[in-house]
Amino acid sequence: MGIKIGFDFLKKKVITNEEKVIEVSEKSILEKMIPKLECDPDNLQIVANSDDYTTLQYKQCDIVRIKYTDNAKWIKIRMSIADMKAEIDNPLFVLQNKKTESMWKCNVDDIDKLYPYLNHFIKQFDEVNK
Repeated sequence: MGIKIGFDFLKKKVITNEEKVIEVSEKSILEKMIPKLECDPDNLQIVANSDDYTTLQYKQCDIVRIKYTDNAKWIKIRMSIADMKAEIDNPLFVLQNKKTESMWKCNVDDIDKLYPYLNHFIKQFDEVNK
């Protein structure tokens, strides 16, 4: 199998089909989150879709993205439609500028406050995808 190479003109960088590396610190945080989510853990998967962050997927849908390095520490979570409306002014999500996006950014230190929102999304996802 050969390596495919291309160029992303928007990001101005070379792209390849090389496998992305999962950052150990980010994976560790995501693994600690899994037992607190109200779903079958077999439906969760930690992946590296990007060089910029590590992702937790629920049934192949990104529900958490995390960046945890010396230079940047943030987490983004998928919000349910109801929570997007109800939490628009919540100071927990002050880092999220565009509240019309489905994933909202917040401080990594606030992880314990995020489980209700993630569980709401998981419930919404399962209702829509019966």
